[in-house]
Amino acid sequence: METECDATLFRVAIVDALKAMHPSLSVSILSRMEEDDLLLHHVAVCLETPEFLAALLPELSAQSGRDSKSPDPAQETKELPSNAEIIQNAISAAKRFLKSGLALSPIDVREQRLTVCKSCEHCVTPPRQRLAFKLTETAGLKGPVCRLCGCSIHAKTMVATERCPDSSGGRYGRWSA
Repeated sequence: METECDATLFRVAIVDALKAMHPSLSVSILSRMEEDDLLLHHVAVCLETPEFLAALLPELSAQSGRDSKSPDPAQETKELPSNAEIIQNAISAAKRFLKSGLALSPIDVREQRLTVCKSCEHCVTPPRQRLAFKLTETAGLKGPVCRLCGCSIHAKTMVATERCPDSSGGRYGRWSA
């Protein structure tokens, strides 16, 4: 019972702190925070780092706008994965890379993969305001990303264990590991 009370107090404190810092936030964002523990955690962490909070809030507003309308199926397929999905994809890729003994693709394979990616309709310029892309940019990964997985195409084509996520290209995508 005590932990439930503590969790409720924590939730109220975080929501109140965010309201005080950003009084113009929409009710839908505040409601989502009251229901979504992971979102609440992200906001709590970001409260200590204004740059992260500034990156997180526009994304929440955009998501709230999409939630309030019926989604356009054509538009939905063109959106990038969420920050959480992008980070999870990066962690999975890093695990495979480490398991392989840090195997890189040979230069000719890398160039072939990069050519395929650059000509693909899923190769896009990442929105710089998104948290995941701000983090990857600070790590030195700039340039186009894959709309399907959110990965930097330069990093993805360089790692030997990676494959194209486009299932329309067949079982192994447009290129394989």
